[in-house]
Amino acid sequence: MTTALTTAATDSLKAEVSPVKANAQKLVISEAQHVEAARDFIRTIKERRNKVDATFDIHIKAAHAAHKALVATKKTFTDDLDDAERIIKGKVGAYQLECERLAKIEQEKARIAAEAEQRKIVEAAQKKIAATLAKSGTVNEKIAYLEYSLIHDSLDDTTRGLCERQLEVLRLQLQGLEDKAAVAQRKAEEAAEAPAYIPPAAVAEKTAGVSGKKTYLVTVTEPMTLIKAIADGKGSAGLVKAWDETMIKKLALMGIFLPGVQYQEERIVSVR
Repeated sequence: MTTALTTAATDSLKAEVSPVKANAQKLVISEAQHVEAARDFIRTIKERRNKVDATFDIHIKAAHAAHKALVATKKTFTDDLDDAERIIKGKVGAYQLECERLAKIEQEKARIAAEAEQRKIVEAAQKKIAATLAKSGTVNEKIAYLEYSLIHDSLDDTTRGLCERQLEVLRLQLQGLEDKAAVAQRKAEEAAEAPAYIPPAAVAEKTAGVSGKKTYLVTVTEPMTLIKAIADGKGSAGLVKAWDETMIKKLALMGIFLPGVQYQEERIVSVR
């Protein structure tokens, strides 16, 4: 059983320790004998430290043991609660991930169907324009037929768009601007092949008070590959939270100084 830490004990200890720092600041070391005085001073500091340890450590150890015991007792109550919460959240998360997976499948089906429908519309529009152009021979005649179709025919948006782009190509050809006509033709073909917009698929209905966000469990399997990616600018140096400074110091003592590291030499003094 430990005795209580008394005010008298700490006051007595404080009277011994308080002057030490001020005396250390006053100490001047400019000659060899001053180093000997410093050695004796350090020994005095060690003696004071031993007294501090003897005064406090027994109480710190007892308080630490009491703290550990309370934490362990509390843990017997909270472990099952933590496990239950983790199990339920895991099930909710699995359900949400499954909803997202199914939504992505539906969205992909919708994309394939929409693109197939769009291809049919574009092919029909292209056939219609080709049939219109087949009636004419010269570039002027082709332009005239397309302009007439734009004004008088009932065209869907896709056919109208393709028709207007084809007119642009023909007008550039008529002006002898073959390079610009080729560019316009390429843009017209790209517009015809552009994928259809598919709105995001609906996922599971949200429940009040329950939210979820996507995250990943990551494991760095190739550190050098990651470091190279950081060096290539694909990630910030902050991705590496800690450096092995002990190994960097050992390398410096061997005469190996690494770029990107600031070195400040210091001497560690020991007194026996």
